[in-house]
Amino acid sequence: MDEEKNENIDNPEKLQKWIDNSEKFQAEQAAKIEALVTQREEDKAEIAKLNEAVEKQEQITIIKKKKWEDEDSEEGKNYRFGKMLYAISHRDTNTLAQMGLEKVQTTGREFKTYSLGKADLGTPLTGDASGTDWQYAIPAYIYATDFLRVMDVASEIIPQITKIPMSNRLIRYPTQGSTVFEFTYVTNEVTDKTEQKPTISYVDLECETFAGWVGVTDELMEDTFLDIGGILRMQAVEDLQYTIEEQTLNGSGSPFTGALRNTSVVSSVIDSTTFDGVTWADLLTGIEALTTKKQRVGASFVMHPTVWDILASKQDGSGRYFFDPTRGIGRTAWGYPVLLSDACPSTSATATAFILFGNLKHIYHGTRMGMEIKYFDATLYALQDDENFFRIRTRFGDVVSLPTNFVAITTATS
Repeated sequence: MDEEKNENIDNPEKLQKWIDNSEKFQAEQAAKIEALVTQREEDKAEIAKLNEAVEKQEQITIIKKKKWEDEDSEEGKNYRFGKMLYAISHRDTNTLAQMGLEKVQTTGREFKTYSLGKADLGTPLTGDASGTDWQYAIPAYIYATDFLRVMDVASEIIPQITKIPMSNRLIRYPTQGSTVFEFTYVTNEVTDKTEQKPTISYVDLECETFAGWVGVTDELMEDTFLDIGGILRMQAVEDLQYTIEEQTLNGSGSPFTGALRNTSVVSSVIDSTTFDGVTWADLLTGIEALTTKKQRVGASFVMHPTVWDILASKQDGSGRYFFDPTRGIGRTAWGYPVLLSDACPSTSATATAFILFGNLKHIYHGTRMGMEIKYFDATLYALQDDENFFRIRTRFGDVVSLPTNFVAITTATS
């Protein structure tokens, strides 16, 4: 068209050609305009989509700014609940730990969340350079049977008492009553027999919990592993042994009353107000306080090692020791075994029961849970303070089943 605009139109053929070219050019331009309009509409639609996306992005930004994890609102609660479900389904223990082991309850469609707050962290064992730094290692669980076997070897008392597995936290255990079966002489075959009605009694054996925890830092566990575990384990075993002996022999009633403090136990008072004044004759008097042979069967003396030292050093008028270790026998007094326990009283005081005589099988030790050591590392403390925990726990109950079959040798009041 541009090439022909300066050409002279001097005949009908040229005029017709020019008209045709003009119409063609006009159609081409109209098509271009239509294409531009269509493109513009498409661009408008795309711009609308972009604007919508931008608006959504702004909404997402606003949502993030709300920090629903920290809000005590329905949205925040639902957000945390969904996050917890997602973490549980994916076994994401790190997220659960970061959430503070959050507990969730549902009431209808409303979700109520309760997070564990931080309590007093105590004084954790650390690997810091100091005079009291520690080293660490402990299995996740140490089973009760291992501890019981160790204690039975180390303790002179625990193997002698009656050990009862407790199927519940409270059990009623039968014991012999005050009336027992007795034969009566029958004069002839047709004589009426005498009715016997033996009685039976019981003791309540209720378990109580003894526990403690030790905190350790991540850095300590990374730097050392073995020694602290052995120390914790052995200390726990030794203290469990002592605790059982203390509760069965000299417990003050918190929670159990030991045989030496049981008010139904027969009392035998010596002349002296101090332990130093105890004599072998006092032990014989204690034996005599049990007036029947069946009460004395299986009996033994129980005392503190230092009290035995006093008796072992006693001499008769001729300078001979009452107890002769050269005979190659174990500790005995008037033919009865002598057992030692650190749980018995060692410091002299007036009106204090300090030696026990009787059959220890009449002391019941019920075990609900021998000993458990658990390790906790998925807590809020681990996240914020690099602190993890060992919890040591046991549950047992003690009771003296037949206190009248025991004698407590006691110092004088004055």
